[in-house]
Amino acid sequence: MTDTASDRLKRIRYYITWCLITIGMVSVIKAPGFCGRYVMKGLEICVKAVIPSVFPAAILGSLLSRAQPPRFLAKPVSRIFGMSEDCACAVTAGMFSGFPTGALCTVGLLKSGRISRDDAERLICFVSSPSAAFVAGSVGAYMLHSIRAGIALVLIQLFTNFAIGVYLGRRRDRSYECARSVGVKSLSARDFTDSVKDAALAMLNVSAFVTAFSVVCGFALEFIKNPYISALICGALELGNGVSALSSLDLSVGTRFLIAGIFVGWSGISAQMQVLAVCADSGISMKKYFLSRVVSCVITGCICALLLRFTSGSFIA
Repeated sequence: MTDTASDRLKRIRYYITWCLITIGMVSVIKAPGFCGRYVMKGLEICVKAVIPSVFPAAILGSLLSRAQPPRFLAKPVSRIFGMSEDCACAVTAGMFSGFPTGALCTVGLLKSGRISRDDAERLICFVSSPSAAFVAGSVGAYMLHSIRAGIALVLIQLFTNFAIGVYLGRRRDRSYECARSVGVKSLSARDFTDSVKDAALAMLNVSAFVTAFSVVCGFALEFIKNPYISALICGALELGNGVSALSSLDLSVGTRFLIAGIFVGWSGISAQMQVLAVCADSGISMKKYFLSRVVSCVITGCICALLLRFTSGSFIA
């Protein structure tokens, strides 16, 4: 009996997985100091950057998933993106607070029955990007040494997410509609305590992924001698480490801006795994989400290149 292409692919993935696990185990045994150093670096990133910015936003996102959006906000969102009016809170939280807030809000709405699974699968695609504060501050001010460049990247990201959301709204599956809540629903003390618990669990997931990918990026920086290749690999794996590696390279500001835009659009495999972890028990298919990251990466990179082409990078200075 001949093997099919699918069977061969499964075997290849099986062997690659075990090779990576073996390499990881040998590395931990042979170089515990090396692994420990990058674990500490990952934890430092979590304590100094991730938790202070993401934890409050995660609480607000969880509260938004329990709140009833005002009519003046819900109705335009429903018409623009072609989805339930109850999605307005997730759109607002995700567009500006990024991951995992947008994903937490989306999953909360789905589990409470306020939005359909089709709405949730489309929402995830444009509410789970890096937060505006991180892009403007860490990417713009830290890597590009220009807050104006960071703000430009925030606006480009918002435009890209908006375009993806509008496009997906045109392909809406109308086979299921959620009934909109009637009347006015006030948040309670129980809603707040549950939101804090949800945000705390989200922070554990986020911190675990950031720390794990910090070690993986450490391997890239230590063993790949070409700093440009290692920086690109770090950016593909985890946005924060990619920004840090890219900031040390001898590149023009325009080139850094372009690469940063691509990194932001892609978001990093670490962030994608964080969103996957949030959505794991919700029944949401992640195919559209992963495809949207590729589309976002391309669109953001193209817009950055066009801005540099027609402005000669004057807006960055």
